Amino acid sequence: MKTVSKKTVLIYLTAAACLILLPVAVNIPIEYLNLFFMVGLLLFIAGGFMWMMNKGVYNAIFNNFKKILRHDSKLETFVAEQDAELKDKRNFRRTGSGLWVLSMGILLIVFSTIVSMY
Repeated sequence: MKTVSKKTVLIYLTAAACLILLPVAVNIPIEYLNLFFMVGLLLFIAGGFMWMMNKGVYNAIFNNFKKILRHDSKLETFVAEQDAELKDKRNFRRTGSGLWVLSMGILLIVFSTIVSMY
């Protein structure tokens, strides 16, 4: 049997206390809760799409379109190689943005759902 640490119990008790005291401390009109939920859904969808793009889910589809629409010019081949190198250098900046947007959407959805229950 697995034992639970005191830190984990303290975290769960703090979360439960916050959820119990949240309706007392927060009196948000329903229009704002609906707005939070809708914005959360948009961020969830956009963040999920961005995260999947960063993971390379759609790379096979994009590569197949490039093969179909490819021209055999030496200049275009050179530019495509340079563009691929530039994309590799720029890709490190965007790696965490999709996950950040996705997590913000999830947090807004959870917040609006929990507050609206009370």
